[in-house]
Amino acid sequence: MKAPLSSPPHAGREVELMLAGKKNIAYFENTDPLEEFQPYISTGKIKRFVWQERADQLKQMLQENSELDISPLAPVIYYLAPCEEQKDRLVALLHNHMIEGHYDSAEELEMGELLGYPSYAIKAFLDRMRNRREN
Repeated sequence: MKAPLSSPPHAGREVELMLAGKKNIAYFENTDPLEEFQPYISTGKIKRFVWQERADQLKQMLQENSELDISPLAPVIYYLAPCEEQKDRLVALLHNHMIEGHYDSAEELEMGELLGYPSYAIKAFLDRMRNRREN
């Protein structure tokens, strides 16, 4: 399959892929499918991490730029219980990328790999990120 993609290849299948051992981490920026994950969180098979730092940064940006006082949804990361180190690495990479504004193609590649995307999807992601920065 060739890039670009209109949506991530795992969209809507994260729980299924995680339970099958084909995906260790799922990242949700604008939604939180907690109901889908809750049964597996309750058993401890999957863990949930709310990236509050990003929501706080977005709220501050909104307040500074438009004087709006709203609380953006915090991105959520679901991960298999044994994969906490991978989740921590993803958060560090996301921090560099989204909070610090450092764009590094090697780190973006690693993010895609941590999220379990196939190589064609990672290429599409990198192409999108490059296009956004150039425009």
